[in-house]
Order: sequence, then structure tokens, then C-alpha cells
Amino acid sequence: MLSRTFHDQRSHVELITVYEVCRILGATLDIDRSFRAALNVLTAQLGLPRAMIVMPDEARGELCVHSAVGLSRGQAERGHWQSGEGVIGHVYATGMPVVLPDVAHAPEFIDRTGAFSAPDERMLAFVVVPLKTDNAIIGVLAAQRVVEGGARLTDDQRFLTMVATLLAQAASLHFAVRDEHKRLQLETTRLQKALKREPRGRFALENVVGESKPMQQVFVEVHQAAPSRATVLLRGESGTGKEAIARAIHYLSPRKDEAFIKVNCAALTETLLESELFGHEKGAFTGAVGDRKGRF
Repeated sequence: MLSRTFHDQRSHVELITVYEVCRILGATLDIDRSFRAALNVLTAQLGLPRAMIVMPDEARGELCVHSAVGLSRGQAERGHWQSGEGVIGHVYATGMPVVLPDVAHAPEFIDRTGAFSAPDERMLAFVVVPLKTDNAIIGVLAAQRVVEGGARLTDDQRFLTMVATLLAQAASLHFAVRDEHKRLQLETTRLQKALKREPRGRFALENVVGESKPMQQVFVEVHQAAPSRATVLLRGESGTGKEAIARAIHYLSPRKDEAFIKVNCAALTETLLESELFGHEKGAFTGAVGDRKGRF
């Protein structure tokens, strides 16, 4: 009966703890703040003296304490391991949880922080579980347990594994958002550079690019001719941009809101060209079977 009561109490505590951890992780994507808050709930509800989350530090190239409860700042700063080193490094490298019932008799236990070793005769256990995502192991969750009063370390391992899964999902989302934010910043910077134009003269044209002195002179003449009603003759070899200059004149003129109409005169005979431009009446020449309105 007592065992049943203890089991029910433990289940109730675990349920409350999972609820609180989920609420904390769902409130923000800032894992620096949410992870520490989650560890506070975890240690308080389960009666754990200390707990920490260890993750890779890209700048240092090793595993470092990311968040901790029950450790001083100095102890947390001393916490660093290579992948595969000690229990922390081993769990990170293999992805398999490890439970040390008594750290005083565990040669594989390396306490770089100096906080998890037994300062007295108490028997201290160390439970380490991986933070796993679908694609990788992104860190470990480690906790200390004072072994007394029939403590069941297998229950601690099972529950910490469950919490570690929640932490890993939150971290994975945080990293995805961070990477996407960096990508968007780089893309924005790239587009800004691409759209940034070199300083150009006050006679520059929007649809024509040219930095040479002859082209700058053409731009000046375009700005002079466009506001007037003068007829403009553009000459030049094929591909030199006559049509682009013609468009620039049109869109700088008072007629810019009207249609820009172009006719390929080289493809028409003199008679047909006159008819195309100015139109004709029915019977004006052979083949004129009806009235035609010209381009003009």
C-alpha cells in the first residue's frame, strides 16, 4: 500500500513537472532563459540538488555548461569536456544514457565543475541523458541525486530522458529560427548591395546604363528633346540601343501616359510604309479594299 502511494505521488509530481517544463519552453524561443527556468522546476519538483545542460560551444570546440542550477558561476565556467571524455562526453558521443549509482566509486566520472563530487560521506548518484533530435545529439542533461530513502535511479533516468526530449525539441526549433534569421539577414544584405547604384549624373536614364562621356552626352540631349514637340532622328548600328533611347524620350515627354508605338520600317516598302504611318482610304491604290487608320 505504501509502495502504491509512493508510486502515485511520484507520477503526480512528474505530470506537474512535465506540464511546467512544457509551459516554460512554449513561452519563448530564448533557450538561455527557458532552459534555466526548466532546470529550476526540475530540481525543485524532484528534489535534485544540482542539474545542468551541456552543449557544444562552436567557438571553443568543446562541450561546455550551457545552463545550470545549483552551480556557482565559477563552477559552471570550469565545466568543459571533449566529446567522448568522461561520462558527459561519452553520453554525447554515443547517445546512450548513463547512471552512476555512486560517483565516489566511478573512475569514469570526471567532475570538471567541482560541484558534483561528494564533499562528505553521502552517496551521490549522477544521471546523464542525451538531448536527441531526429538528426543528431545536440547536448546532454545531467543531474545529481542523493541516494537515500529508497531512491529509484531508473525512474530518474526515465523521467530525465522524457524532459531531455522536450529540451532537444526546443533547442532544435531555436537553432532553426536562428539559422533562418541569419539567412534572411545575408539575403537582405546581398539584395541591398545588388540594388545599390553607383552615383550617377542628374541626366541619368532609368532604362539605359552608360557611364562613358559620349553616353552622358546622349542622356543630356534626351532630356533636352523629350519635353519638346520636336521630331527626333536616332541613328546608329543595329544593337546600339536606339529603341531604348526612343523609349526614354517617350517616358520623359508630356506624352508619357500614351502608348509607345514602334514600327519596323525596314520590313515595309515605301508605299506600304506611308500607308502604315498615315493610313489610306478605300481605293487609294491596288489592294486598298477599305479605309485604314494610320499609326499617327
